Amino acid sequence: MTDLGDAVKRNDGDDNLVWHYTSGAALKEIVTKHELWASNTAFMNDSRERRLADEYLVKAKNDLGKDFPKMLDSYIDHVGDWYDNLRFSSPHAPDGTRYLLSASKRGDSLTMWRGYAGTDEVSYAIGIDPTAPLSILAPPTDKQMNHRRKSDISPWFDVNYRPEDAERLAKEAVDRIVGLYRAPAATKEELEENISNVFNSIDEVTEPLRNTTKHQGFVHEEEVRIIVDADRSLTRYHSGRLGMVPYVVLTGSDDSSSPIVTSANKLPIRKIRMSPGPDRFFAIRSLLELLHANGYNYGHDQSEGGYSYDVEVLASEIPFR
Repeated sequence: MTDLGDAVKRNDGDDNLVWHYTSGAALKEIVTKHELWASNTAFMNDSRERRLADEYLVKAKNDLGKDFPKMLDSYIDHVGDWYDNLRFSSPHAPDGTRYLLSASKRGDSLTMWRGYAGTDEVSYAIGIDPTAPLSILAPPTDKQMNHRRKSDISPWFDVNYRPEDAERLAKEAVDRIVGLYRAPAATKEELEENISNVFNSIDEVTEPLRNTTKHQGFVHEEEVRIIVDADRSLTRYHSGRLGMVPYVVLTGSDDSSSPIVTSANKLPIRKIRMSPGPDRFFAIRSLLELLHANGYNYGHDQSEGGYSYDVEVLASEIPFR
């Protein structure tokens, strides 16, 4: 995975931010509560989310034919099914689940305005600093922080839309697994250690591929994302198009090193852009007031003879109506 704090270099005037597109109602909740929602990966609009990589892994295994160890054959065929159990409680899988927060590299994309923010009313793209850490906000009923397993938040990273890249990475993953399986062992203990290394490597080399591989039909979204691996006790639920969607709340980090906090902190929002439309003068003014009322301040800038803002508010330059 690529950390976008260093990797995103663009000359579009957007300061290397990542952009989360959303509706006006959702923006109000984000700004007033300092919350971003990362949703369970089973409830994405991409029906092959995380599972597309498994198709490439199975193909790479099949291409080896009889050279692929029979002992691992069915395991690779069904490893995606097993990891999907991480989304929900299962007696056969660890107690954890994966959540996804998506954004785009582009802060003024007609594809994103139409697909994710809506065009019936003013919508917004939130420019987030990808170098600033986020934390998981514990539910109000979970203030004791008695979590049964470690929870992690990845850095922002690119997704991969290129089938040839996914095919190559899947082949490299399978070759690595086979190489570990064939490692020489002089004793029974070494053999047992080798087998343990094989199964540990299946997680290590396939999970990143599963998180980054995306169908090329979504290429114009230019997606970047965060993956959250969280204890099930941190899960909340909201009603959505695909049912009751499990999610975790992300907020700004405090001074502690813990990935979990018990109170919300300001999010690393640097810019907000309004969707295409007519003159936005009064809409920009009212949004600045909303931001100011919720801790995103602005004041007189003596050096510039104007105002300085924690969050810059812009209007789309796309002539769409």
